[in-house]
Amino acid sequence: MKRFLIVVCSFFLSYSLFAQGESYTTVAAKDAQVKKSGSKNFENLAVGEKLTGNDVIKCNPNGNASFLHSSGKIIVYNKTKEIKLSDLSSSATSNKNLAGQLLEVTNNKLNPSNKVSSNIGGVRASENVARDIFFITPRRGTILIDQYPVFIWNKTQGEKEFQLTILTEDLDVIKTVNLTDTIYQYSEKDPKLNRGETYICIVKPISSAKQSEYQTFTIASEKEAEDMKARIKETTELLSSVDDVTKHVLLGTTYEALGLYYNAFDSYKKVITLSPNEKAYRKMLADLLVKYNLIKEAQFLTGYNPADNNSK
Repeated sequence: MKRFLIVVCSFFLSYSLFAQGESYTTVAAKDAQVKKSGSKNFENLAVGEKLTGNDVIKCNPNGNASFLHSSGKIIVYNKTKEIKLSDLSSSATSNKNLAGQLLEVTNNKLNPSNKVSSNIGGVRASENVARDIFFITPRRGTILIDQYPVFIWNKTQGEKEFQLTILTEDLDVIKTVNLTDTIYQYSEKDPKLNRGETYICIVKPISSAKQSEYQTFTIASEKEAEDMKARIKETTELLSSVDDVTKHVLLGTTYEALGLYYNAFDSYKKVITLSPNEKAYRKMLADLLVKYNLIKEAQFLTGYNPADNNSK
C-alpha cells in the first residue's frame, strides 16, 4: 500500500512539473480571466501573457481566449467553466513543424511591454530619414513569391510626378516608367522578372534632384516559392478552426517572418479592426510600419487610444 501511494504521488508530482514546464502565449482574449498557479484570485487575461499548464482559465458569457502552446498547438476556449490549460492541450490542434516558427515571432510581436523599434535595417530612424524618398515595398533584401511585385513609395511635399526604374544587378535597365501616383503594380505586360534573380529599383521625383537609395529585391526560385507557399498553406490549415483574431494574428506573423510585409500589413489591419482596443495588436502593426520607414504613422498608432474618439 505504501509503495502504491509513493507511485501515485510520484505520478501527480511528475504531471504537475510537466504542466508547470509547458508554455502558453495568449494570442487573443475577450472577457476571459486567469488564476495563476499559487494564486487564489482570477485576473483579466492579457494578450501576450505567458502562462503554464497549471494556470486556470475561464471565460465570461460570449468571451473567448486563444493560446499558442510551446509544442505548436493552437488552443481555443470559450466556456465559463474553470479549467487548467494543461487539460485543454490534448484536444488542441497541433503541428510541430510550425511550433518554433510561430512562437519565435509571435512571442516578440505580442509582448506589449516591448517598445516599438526605432531601427530600420540597423540604422536608427530620424526625421531626416523620414523625409527622404524611400520604398515602402519591396523592402531591401526581400524575397518575393511571385514575379509581379507591387512598388510603393512615400510622397513628400510638393512632388507630383515620379520616375520608377527597375534594373538588373549589372545595372541594365529593365523598365522605366513615369507616374503621377506612388504605386506601381508590375504585370505580365512588363518585361519578365526571372526566378532566382536579384533586381534593383530606384524612384526619383521628376521635378527635383532627389532620389531613393538603390533598393534590391529577389524573385524567389521555384523551390523557394514552393516552400513559402507550403508554409502559408500549412499555417492556414492549422488555423482553420480558430477565431478570426487569432487567425489573422498568426497569419500576419507568418507573412512577416517570410518577408511578405504587404500581406502582413493586411492581416494586422484586420486584427485591429476586430479588436481596436488591444494595445498589443496596435504595437504589432506599428513595428511593421517602422520597417516600412513610416515612423510618424507608427508613433501615432502606438499613442492612439480609441476611447478618446468614443468620448467625443
